Amino acid sequence: MLLGTTKYTEYSIIILFSFHGPLLTVAELAYTMEVNEKSDVYSFGVLAFEVLMGKHPGDLISYLHSSANQEIHFEDASDPRLSPPAERKAVDLLSCIITLARLCICVDPQSRPTMRTVSQQLEMKAAGSE
Repeated sequence: MLLGTTKYTEYSIIILFSFHGPLLTVAELAYTMEVNEKSDVYSFGVLAFEVLMGKHPGDLISYLHSSANQEIHFEDASDPRLSPPAERKAVDLLSCIITLARLCICVDPQSRPTMRTVSQQLEMKAAGSE
């Protein structure tokens, strides 16, 4: 496994290269070797994008961290092999997940939501979609 660092503003994203491709981890985990809620939140965001996209979201995350435009559209974070959902409720729920995932991968750990907040937002959105 190889290790590389890419500098984004005052925080870094550590990119680990394995035989399966790049794995992203948050810099504070690599520096402190301490797993905390904010690193878990980041991991949740990466996992959410991976499930939505059907592939590792490394390129998308790198783009979002390096871009001044922090907006992401449904088409950018969904699996192109799948047909878009026909129901508006499903699109709204997936858009909510994309927005929350985007907040979870914020470079600054203090700007990330808590998992409680993420969970509450998802519960409210799902309850409103029923």
